[in-house]
Amino acid sequence: MCLRTLPTLVLQWKEPGPTCIVRPKTVVPDFTNRAQTGISVEHCHFVAMLMRDKGFQKRVDTHGHDVPVVVREGAGTTGAEYENGLDALRVWKERVGKEPGFPRCRVEAQDAFYTSLGNGHFFQALNLHDTKAAGLNNDGAYGSAQLRDKDLREALDVGVRSVVLKSSTPRKVRARISLLLNSKHEFRWALNDKWELQVMDTTENTGYISQFERIAKVLDAQELNCLVRHQLGVKDSERIGR
Repeated sequence: MCLRTLPTLVLQWKEPGPTCIVRPKTVVPDFTNRAQTGISVEHCHFVAMLMRDKGFQKRVDTHGHDVPVVVREGAGTTGAEYENGLDALRVWKERVGKEPGFPRCRVEAQDAFYTSLGNGHFFQALNLHDTKAAGLNNDGAYGSAQLRDKDLREALDVGVRSVVLKSSTPRKVRARISLLLNSKHEFRWALNDKWELQVMDTTENTGYISQFERIAKVLDAQELNCLVRHQLGVKDSERIGR
């Protein structure tokens, strides 16, 4: 697998111009994410806990959270492009309905929205805060941290800078980008003073990247649930085995 193809693919399919501000409430995971295994509910909560307990790591230049990569979907798209977004929304709503712990989905089929190819856990962790969802494993609820964390409040109310790909991005390309994003360590994104995307050939070093995170990137949803429980030392949970 050649990681060098990732910047090429992203730059090929991104919308022209600078990056866009995307509100978390308008984002659902693309169904190609993690080879169609979806995202891990326990990892969503793990990231939400980091935001609550350590503060939201706002992106400034090359520091802070990674730059998300999303695809524009929904209203304004037609044909196969429109169906890609609807399929992702349908799959996500089914997943949320079957597995307690995910934030409720606030996107409807007639809306303009985005699907996440990278940073799916990041966006849904933000949505846990925005919907004041209950924590897993008796860890309380979210929603109070943003009252004291202005950067978290800004991320929820205004949004976060993201790379937006065209709605015409083919499914095979989406799957490839999603896979490569979960393997990315050898370069990092940067935003210049015009909010344009730049690629830097260096090791990623953000507030959320650790050895745990590197391992987490290559696991499917169920494996990642288990890894998070191990990381947190959770041995008595009704979610064990799921």
